Amino acid sequence: MKQRKTRTAALTVPALTIAAAGLAIGATGGSSRSALGPASAAAARTVALTFDDLPWVPDSVPVDSIEARTRRILAALRAHDAPATAFVVGERVLDRPGVDRRLDLLRAWRDAGVSLGNHGWEHVHFRGTPLAAYEDNAVKGNAIPSLLMREAGGRSRYYRPPYNQTGPDVETRDAFESFLEARGWRLAPFTVEDADYIFDDLTRAAADDGARRDSLDRAYRAYFDTAMAFAERLSRETFGREIPQVLLLHADDLNARHLGWILDRLEARGYRFVTLEEATRDSAYASPDGYAGPWGISWLHRWRKGLGLPDRLRVSPDPPNWILDAYRELHGG
Repeated sequence: MKQRKTRTAALTVPALTIAAAGLAIGATGGSSRSALGPASAAAARTVALTFDDLPWVPDSVPVDSIEARTRRILAALRAHDAPATAFVVGERVLDRPGVDRRLDLLRAWRDAGVSLGNHGWEHVHFRGTPLAAYEDNAVKGNAIPSLLMREAGGRSRYYRPPYNQTGPDVETRDAFESFLEARGWRLAPFTVEDADYIFDDLTRAAADDGARRDSLDRAYRAYFDTAMAFAERLSRETFGREIPQVLLLHADDLNARHLGWILDRLEARGYRFVTLEEATRDSAYASPDGYAGPWGISWLHRWRKGLGLPDRLRVSPDPPNWILDAYRELHGG
């Protein structure tokens, strides 16, 4: 089964062509025009932007480099008047050199109109971690975003689980959701992601090869459109309409270079940028989550399971095979 953000297991499923994915979803996925959806749907499209792994990924990047790259991301958000929610990994702030500067980086996100959320103290897997220890990791991780949001008169509301793992089984998942609710925290879902962590790893590895980086950049942009089109089609098949999308990105070099293009492209697809809170007010987000297990799959797939609809996980499009092969080779798999 596919997954995202688990680094290797997602790559064991052969990549499917866009055409095959379109046929599986139905007639709405045919031409390039239909991939963008009807004009009426495009006119009403909204998307919430979310960023994982603050202050930066990989966490080995020196803080002065993070500052410069963060400025590029925040400049793109400001240029498009785009709100966002960004999720902090606590130990990557307090257990790294330059603590004060890292805290100021998070303040810069906040002051740019980004709401800070909790991504745990450590970026741990839920599978293999006892529930009590996982809860402790969430509590400890909440300290920094909560403090920084209170400084500005706001509140940190959302928890995004590392690797998007919500529980290895139904009992544990439900217990953890009750734990979040008791503290007034909301689980942060996503409906579309673009495998940016794969492309980021590969482009950093190709730092001295300009031609390869250009090829990777082109592939990333093409895959971004593919991922958006699939989420749009799947939401229409699931709910009979397009719902507000929640896009999962990372605070990384790739998006420091590409975020301006991504926001331009979303606007070209007819999207208006909204907060995570506004997006999740839509009734679709109250649909039952039918998934418990080791993978960090999209909520569109979780809802389909909860609603008793056919599984579309295996037809969700992967990056091109040459990208997956290079990623496996890079990580020794």
